[in-house]
Amino acid sequence: MLQLKLKFKMTEKWLRSFLKLGLVAVLLVHAPKSALATTSLIPLPSPLSKDADILTFYWDWLVEELNAPPNFPYPEIKVGDLPANKVMGLMFPTFQDPQMPLHIIISKREMKRAEDGSDLEVLGNVAHEIVHYFILLSDHNWDHTQPEFLRRNNAKEHCDPEFMRLVRHFGNFIWNAYHSDNIVRAIKKSVNRSCWEEGQILN
Repeated sequence: MLQLKLKFKMTEKWLRSFLKLGLVAVLLVHAPKSALATTSLIPLPSPLSKDADILTFYWDWLVEELNAPPNFPYPEIKVGDLPANKVMGLMFPTFQDPQMPLHIIISKREMKRAEDGSDLEVLGNVAHEIVHYFILLSDHNWDHTQPEFLRRNNAKEHCDPEFMRLVRHFGNFIWNAYHSDNIVRAIKKSVNRSCWEEGQILN
């Protein structure tokens, strides 16, 4: 069997899919330059962990796209309680709450949705929060150890064309792995919905 030393460990399912469709060469051509750097995957709770390779490959794309440091650390991603109107969020220390650790939290309700079969849509929401993480750290010289971070205006960020482009691009990685137009549409709709829910008008 062809041995591919990619940034991430390909699942047998994904590798078989690419071999069958003749897309291995395409994957290698479009791989980020850092694709051979490491084999560590973004740690995710189950059942999202089965597709950690997809999210890790997207992470490498973001590192190059935003000129982040090569060894930029993954955020901690955990499951917890959130208000009823929130399914996920990027948490970080601020002047008002300096003890808050920097992490991404997924609501228990959202994890239940993943367990019930909507795991790829939930993974898309994690990608959304990861883009928030990149933008937050880019505003602070990529220093994840700062005791406090300045809070951005969510409405402006959710409707920022560059933010929306970065999140939408995750759909390309999902499509390359699963060829699911429905999931890609759901990811793109969620980007628009996030902007709309902040009271902004899409152009």
